[in-house]
Amino acid sequence: MTARVFGGAASGKSEYGEKLVCSLPRTGELIYLATMEPFGPEAEERIRKTRAEVEQWLNRVQGNYGRLRADMDAAVSRACGELDQVRQTLEQISGELARQDEGLDKLTKSCCAELTHRAPDPLPLDEK
Repeated sequence: MTARVFGGAASGKSEYGEKLVCSLPRTGELIYLATMEPFGPEAEERIRKTRAEVEQWLNRVQGNYGRLRADMDAAVSRACGELDQVRQTLEQISGELARQDEGLDKLTKSCCAELTHRAPDPLPLDEK
């Protein structure tokens, strides 16, 4: 998106442009350009003031970005640690399930072995 703001001297173009820039979604590179020809000491003072305000704003943005970046790095690091703990826990559970499977296999084989024995002959009935 490209936006151009035009207007007369001291008409509020810069303020409007700054508000516009701050309201736009951050989808790519952002370029803000404000120009003014310094016709006299008053204009030169306004230019110095605007430059100082822009520098302060950039410093705040860069500081906020640095804090955000540090917070994100810490969050990713914590998440990696937690995922490693989950992986270890799952490995322990898998090992325990494998051991239980071995026990169940032995029990099943034992039961099957007992069932394969021939059943005893039935007792004779007394007939009177």
